[in-house]
Amino acid sequence: MKECVEKGETPFFINATAGTTVMGAFDPIDEISVLAKKYNCWLHVDGSWGGSVAFSENVLREKNWLKGSHVADTFTMNPHKLLGVPLQCSMLLTPHEGNLLFAKHNTLKADYLFHGNPYDLGEGTLGCGRRPDAAKMFLTWQYYGRQGLGDRIDQALATASKFSQRVKERSSRGFRLVKDPCPFLQICFWYIPPSMAKLPEADLDLSKITRTLHKKINESGEFMIDYAPLAGVPDFFRIVINAPSVDCDRDLVRLLDCIERHGQEIEWA
Repeated sequence: MKECVEKGETPFFINATAGTTVMGAFDPIDEISVLAKKYNCWLHVDGSWGGSVAFSENVLREKNWLKGSHVADTFTMNPHKLLGVPLQCSMLLTPHEGNLLFAKHNTLKADYLFHGNPYDLGEGTLGCGRRPDAAKMFLTWQYYGRQGLGDRIDQALATASKFSQRVKERSSRGFRLVKDPCPFLQICFWYIPPSMAKLPEADLDLSKITRTLHKKINESGEFMIDYAPLAGVPDFFRIVINAPSVDCDRDLVRLLDCIERHGQEIEWA
């Protein structure tokens, strides 16, 4: 920011992320908000994935994940991700109600639909007359309440923590966490087959191992899993904990067993 100003440039927008897609990292929004105020920048928080933790009193009390987000100019949240609201449900929140910023810039002057009434909310959305996403969130909130939605998040965090521990417990059997502790609900790890356990680190092609196991397991029909890339590290398994129906010891430990079994059966060149 300082360098931009010194060059005669004008910084005007800062994007902070609350829960990155691959690893689930949270930017220090509170610290970033200080910079936004200092340089008079618009602060947007992308909470598409992690923003829904706002419903958990435990998270708000014990974590700093969303600290400072209350001063953001805009905040996005996708309840269809973490809260299990039916697809699609995305929202853009802003405190700038007075100038009707988004309605002014999104409106197409569709006089056959809108007549300047205060309930013509379609003018303020990109979707116009398409499905009312807000209704899905409203009904979900009415049914579960804030406590119910918060409990869903707390349960997911507890399951993720437990699964992360189960992966660590198998470190002597070839499992290795990408990040310990895991930042959020994405448990990311590698598996090294016994036949490769004694190879030098430089000779391990972890990306190839991950992709091979991914293909083998998906084709077996036992599990449908995915892997993820990340700059600077080999491809890894990425297990996202969300659904309340998933049990760590009943389901996820069985997944680790499956990975281990196939890893031992494959003839690695």
